[in-house]
Amino acid sequence: MTTAHRTGTGGQRRQRPRAKASDGIWRREYGQAVPGLNPTGGPSMIALSRPGWKTTGLCVSATGDAWFSEHGTGKAQRAAQICASCPIRDLCLAAALVFGEEFGIWGGLPPAQRRPFEGRVRAGEPLGMILADALETTTSEVAA
Repeated sequence: MTTAHRTGTGGQRRQRPRAKASDGIWRREYGQAVPGLNPTGGPSMIALSRPGWKTTGLCVSATGDAWFSEHGTGKAQRAAQICASCPIRDLCLAAALVFGEEFGIWGGLPPAQRRPFEGRVRAGEPLGMILADALETTTSEVAA
């Protein structure tokens, strides 16, 4: 399987192989929004594309491996607790959903818990509604 991307001047396109995550599962190109995105009510694509927003998260001053720990471990639970009080939690989760982040805890949700919300993004539901539901889920789980 291949994917096209721009290269060089003149906007010429060439084909290159896509990265294979595992048998039968192909990852898409990073940095491109998932197909079907309806950004209504969510952060703008400009805001999500700017790398600077990540520097204002609470995770910046914490140990990084917690966000990539096995779901359900103490480290992962601590990361989710930090996310729950983070001022950019909605932006972080939106970026993971919009760009199809495959790994790590983003906005308080690990990949398995983001998958149903990713499906809703691809189905064209408004991003703002999806974020509200996802953040409510995250908040209630951290409180439990």
